[in-house]
Amino acid sequence: MRTFSSGATRDSDDDKLDFEGFYSPLVIRRYAEYMHKHRLQADGEMRDSDNWQHGIPRDAYIKSAWRHFMDWWMEHRGLPSREGLEEALCALIFNAMGYLYEVLTAPPIPLAKDRVCFSCKHETLLWNEIPCSECLNVSLDGPEKWEPK
Repeated sequence: MRTFSSGATRDSDDDKLDFEGFYSPLVIRRYAEYMHKHRLQADGEMRDSDNWQHGIPRDAYIKSAWRHFMDWWMEHRGLPSREGLEEALCALIFNAMGYLYEVLTAPPIPLAKDRVCFSCKHETLLWNEIPCSECLNVSLDGPEKWEPK
């Protein structure tokens, strides 16, 4: 319980997300300026500000992020980049946010009949669970590897 000098009380905010503390208005403003600048398309039309939320493949995000990371790294090393430090950082934020958005909004991967463990041949629950968790044998004393049952 919090009690203010006015006598007003509120519950504790220890378990609440602190957006005001997690973000900087300077960074958010600069990022918004970057995003607005890049709304103008090659054909002269202005894209909607939330256009990126319509879906961009993760591969496009990661390839773009690498290009902008290289610009950031060049600037960090005192070398000239294609676009400058602030543009590179804003572009990285965009690509990370877009990629995370795609992860968070992706539909669950359904169990498919062709997704089977190559060791025991039973259906797996996850697309990347090959071998399945039942066949995975990880030794804590040695190198991590899988071995069939």
